[in-house]
Amino acid sequence: MEENPEVAKGFSVNRIDVDRFWRDAAVKLNSHGPPSKDGATWKKVWADFKNKTKKKLVENETKRKQSGFNDNNLIPLSEFEEAIVRITSLSQSVSGIKAKVFGVNQTRIEEPDVAETASTSNNNISMTSINEDEEHLVEKQRSQRTKNDTPVQLLQKQNEVFEKFFADLCSKLDDMKYEFHRINRNLQRTEDRQKQIYEENRRHNLALENIMLQKLELKKKLIEMELEKLTEKLVDA
Repeated sequence: MEENPEVAKGFSVNRIDVDRFWRDAAVKLNSHGPPSKDGATWKKVWADFKNKTKKKLVENETKRKQSGFNDNNLIPLSEFEEAIVRITSLSQSVSGIKAKVFGVNQTRIEEPDVAETASTSNNNISMTSINEDEEHLVEKQRSQRTKNDTPVQLLQKQNEVFEKFFADLCSKLDDMKYEFHRINRNLQRTEDRQKQIYEENRRHNLALENIMLQKLELKKKLIEMELEKLTEKLVDA
């Protein structure tokens, strides 16, 4: 993956190259023994690991901000997860960019790679559900405010609510991208099958035409033989 960072991040738009990469990767990975998976399944495994690592980073970033950037209580990352962060630049995507929300500078999570995930139970994702989630989170934020909250505490609570919203938004966008890719693959398979059926029908029709031509040639020869016999009889008569 270090040699193919664009594939690791999900930036590549050439589906043929990506599919070829995962087919080759599956051969190499399967050569090390069980489990044995095809390229699409290994691609899903990588997306799952990347998504879980991203969630850890988001949680750690939230803890750091709540504790005044204290790193003592952060969730430790494994060596493999640290490699994922390094290859895919997840730290930059989790730290996000500043944007104004309700008149206050907030941090918005930007996920450049929007990795494919394995969840097929979320096939009916829509932007309507995302907007409903946003309204729910804003309402939840308002309900959590008390008279004793200081402006700093209010800002922290607002920040936590929107960080969770944007993390959930990135996850749903991941699911949507995976579903779109799945539909695209199915359409491609259907198109390939239609081409195959067309070629088979064309070969079948050509074969039938050849058979008909052969029959016509045979009938022509039989008619010529009959004419020769009739001519001979007329001459003898």
